[in-house]
Amino acid sequence: MFEEPLVKAPHLVVALMTVTIMFAYAIESLFKWAKRVGAVIIIITLGIILGNLNVVTQNSPVYHIISTHIIPVSISLLLLRLNLKSIKELDKGILLYFLIGSLGTIAGAVVTFLILGGYVGDEAWKLSGQLTSSYIGGGENAVAVGHYLGVARDYFTAAFAADNVVTALWMLVCLSAPIGFTRFFATRLPESEIEKAKEVSEPFAAYEIVPSVFYSLSAASIIVVLSDYLTTLINKSLIKGEGGLDFPSILLVTTLSLILAQTPLRRYFKVSYLLGVVMFNYFFFTMGAISSVSEVLRIGPSVFVFVATVVIVHAVVVFVVGKLIKADLPRLLIASQACIGGPSTACALAEANEWPHLVAPGILLGVLGYAIGNYAGIGVAFFIHNYLM
Repeated sequence: MFEEPLVKAPHLVVALMTVTIMFAYAIESLFKWAKRVGAVIIIITLGIILGNLNVVTQNSPVYHIISTHIIPVSISLLLLRLNLKSIKELDKGILLYFLIGSLGTIAGAVVTFLILGGYVGDEAWKLSGQLTSSYIGGGENAVAVGHYLGVARDYFTAAFAADNVVTALWMLVCLSAPIGFTRFFATRLPESEIEKAKEVSEPFAAYEIVPSVFYSLSAASIIVVLSDYLTTLINKSLIKGEGGLDFPSILLVTTLSLILAQTPLRRYFKVSYLLGVVMFNYFFFTMGAISSVSEVLRIGPSVFVFVATVVIVHAVVVFVVGKLIKADLPRLLIASQACIGGPSTACALAEANEWPHLVAPGILLGVLGYAIGNYAGIGVAFFIHNYLM
């Protein structure tokens, strides 16, 4: 460990962040274990190592800019390509299963707070909101909600790491469930299901990339500025009790982005999702670099138990209610996996179990989760803060 940070100048911090992110993706592409872990966890881990060894400073204006200004823009960018009209392709049955899974996640977050809130401490209600958004939407939703709620950086890092581990464990449960639970559930699959995944993204030529970059950045920036302005007006007009929470600007960012994504203007934002992912990687490095190893290790076990309990309650709700309504097991598992792991793991589960007709529904349910995750996370956090504390 160095006495003084080797890298302190803002431009050098950005350069180191970029190289580290590149290195993480290189590792992910070269090693099987890294593919299982994922680039995000590798980026956070490398950030923790570099920050705690004083290779890079743990206090830089770059981190503040990323956390305060870049994240809202990147959230908007991720949403500008979500075409909610595609949800119409889903049958009502699998949508019902997704609703059950979402309610299971909400119940898990609330029950876990009631049982373990005192064990985790003051950050428990915030973690409940963050995990709700993650286990209905995805990691991007967790970042958005956790950022708004102001989850302490060490708790955020510990929760994000635990989230990934628990998600992987739930994937194993869903992979083995067809063997252990078949006798308890129906397994007939409607012929009307979508038979194979469809390529939902529209192709674009190289000459379209540069204009699309600036269309996307401009739209996202305008949405964030407008959301901040409207949020200020709303908060001035609200009458809040002592300790009351401000109206979250992230909900306006989400809403305005989704509205714009349903218009013909969506065709101009073909690289918006890619830009959002790129920006999020810098945030993941930031969260690692500013986290204290000793503090993350200290709170890690309690946070892991907290995260795992949310998913356990989700599982109980999904399987019990699924049994009561005689749910189709494959579709129930895909819906649950879309909640917990998002579209990528739902797609992987369908392929691993040789359910090609469920690949597209899994992806579409994940898209739906991204759209509603922020609302659910903020809603649960508000409910706990206002009525259970």
